[in-house]
Amino acid sequence: MQFRNTLILFLLIFFSKLSLAQTNELYLLDSSAFAALESNAPDITEQANVLLEAGKKANAPIQQINAYTILGIVNKNKGYYVTAVEFYNKALEVAESANDIGRISACYNNIGTVYQIQENYSKALSYFQQSLDLEEQLENPLQKSIRLFNIGDMYREMDSLSLALINFNSSLLIEKEHRNNEGIVYALLGIADVYLRLDRNTDASLTLEEVDRYINANDPETQILQDLHYAELYRKQGKFDKALAAIKKARLTSKKYDFKVHQSDILEKEIAINEAAERVSKKKPKREDSFLSKWFVPIVIVISLIFFSAAKVIGTRQKSKEAAKHKELKKTSSKIHLFELKNDAGKLLLQIEMSKIIAFEANDNYVITYYLSENNELQKSLQRTSLKKVEELISDDKQRFFRVHKSYIINKRYVHSIGGKSQAYKVQMQFIKEAMPVSRSFDIEQISA
Repeated sequence: MQFRNTLILFLLIFFSKLSLAQTNELYLLDSSAFAALESNAPDITEQANVLLEAGKKANAPIQQINAYTILGIVNKNKGYYVTAVEFYNKALEVAESANDIGRISACYNNIGTVYQIQENYSKALSYFQQSLDLEEQLENPLQKSIRLFNIGDMYREMDSLSLALINFNSSLLIEKEHRNNEGIVYALLGIADVYLRLDRNTDASLTLEEVDRYINANDPETQILQDLHYAELYRKQGKFDKALAAIKKARLTSKKYDFKVHQSDILEKEIAINEAAERVSKKKPKREDSFLSKWFVPIVIVISLIFFSAAKVIGTRQKSKEAAKHKELKKTSSKIHLFELKNDAGKLLLQIEMSKIIAFEANDNYVITYYLSENNELQKSLQRTSLKKVEELISDDKQRFFRVHKSYIINKRYVHSIGGKSQAYKVQMQFIKEAMPVSRSFDIEQISA
């Protein structure tokens, strides 16, 4: 839902074009820098710095603020969050010196979005609230709505769901009053998500149906978010086929528009649905045999008497066999190596026999674990962690696990074949359809022997 925050960026563009007092050269530099940002041009940073120097030379605060904002966005998109905040703070200093309340508010909001990405929700909430306080002084209700939505988003992440619902509804009222369909859709999606977390499935269903009246068929993000919400609704209702169909639709939309922001969410939701379906299938009661049900107790009594009599004859021999068997089981169990992944609080997230693990794959801030079930069927588990942490956990098993690529660790035992040339090897693992790339620096002989 970060797309809504780009509205603030375009508001800056709008105000810049209204500043007719600036020279034509500054106006052209300003427009060129924003165009480079919108098109993700390779020289964005260079153009922003040129705009910044020109703005300083002409003592033009608006151009300086815009340049610092662009540099902040570029660094945020690259994952350089500390640098991004530094640029946003520089923009804030200029805006405060110029007493430009609108841009001060925008700077607070921009800083909040960085802390939101870093999952520092309390700090993000503080900046969003400061931005809202300023928007209360201005006559721009749609910007106020965005701040309300962002605050609701933070309360949702902090599990303060009643406060989240209040802020989402406040945003919705403003968006409906101004007939802004895009804002209406985001507010409704936020409300639907809160209802799902509260297990108010009927309310969530009605809210998602209302989204259909306002949603833009050409907006991939809102389509994906709606399908993800439907998938969660169907999962809660036990309609797993419909839930997986919604996930498939979200994935197709993501692929069609090359919109990758929510790919990890799609995969995580798909895994959760499959796991829920598996749990339900295991809990289904089996049909009782009427004959066994009727004669179960008498049969048990007869068998018990037979065994009691036999035990007198073979008691000593049976005890020795039991002891030997127990000793062997204990010896065997001690040889089983387990992979255990815990979060920072020490909660166990994943526990699998090392011998069942096929590979690990890094996916943004998550790691996908490919492993075999007890029935030797391929399973996938998505956990929020890093491949580096996984590598540390399996460091004692260097004879079996190899980091063949910056994004992949494989179990040599499951290597099916190795293809490609020396500069672009790929390894095909058993049970997994897609081949995995091998880094040029990796010694392929380690897994081909």
